[in-house]
Amino acid sequence: NYKIGACYLNSRYEKIKALPYLEFAIKDKRLQFPKVVYKDLGMLYHLDYQFNNAIKSFRKYLELAGKNDQYVLYAQRMIEVCRNAIEITNSSYDLEIENVGYPISTKNNEFSPLISADETIMFFMRIEENAENWKIGRFETQGNAKIMYSLNNIGQWEEPQLLKIDLPEKEEYVALAGLAPDGERIFLQIGEGKKADIYEGYFSDGSVVNLEKLPNSINSKHWEGRVSISPDGLTLYF
Repeated sequence: NYKIGACYLNSRYEKIKALPYLEFAIKDKRLQFPKVVYKDLGMLYHLDYQFNNAIKSFRKYLELAGKNDQYVLYAQRMIEVCRNAIEITNSSYDLEIENVGYPISTKNNEFSPLISADETIMFFMRIEENAENWKIGRFETQGNAKIMYSLNNIGQWEEPQLLKIDLPEKEEYVALAGLAPDGERIFLQIGEGKKADIYEGYFSDGSVVNLEKLPNSINSKHWEGRVSISPDGLTLYF
């Protein structure tokens, strides 16, 4: 059970499936497992919105861990995060969620929207119904997902257009990573699998121009793929 749980824990999209296996493992007194399991359980409970159980698991890890253990600061911080989450989720807000409608929303799959601060331009990903992987010249998308953009004309979104991107040599996959508040400075995730990097460019006339890879202080041998930038453009979160 522990090994199955560890496999799910290290997956990208099915981490929550590890919960029952790790819960079973810690109840079996015959099994020997590392104390980090309690940290892992805390993380999974947090992802599953079980914040009180997450706090208990992080505390258990701290009880067993030495002061210099790798995840001590992480566990302490996550206890604070879970307390904040409890407070936030106990508060109710009146929200009305509406479909943005045609021509943005269609019979296809649209997702990952990014919108400028003044709400005059929107970028988003689209997978066409029954689409296969496709490529137009060197304008490439992630799998079969296109990057689209639409302008807002007096409160109405115009017909979306394909965003043109001249990709670096040998790179084939690109996805939206972030957008500056001005709607012009755009960040893209280029690459796939365990190795993806963040690139920065500028939106101009339906294309991304001056596309450059961010420096090695940002990109590494690992996966980097989502960006948020402060309004003054001086701080990057990824």
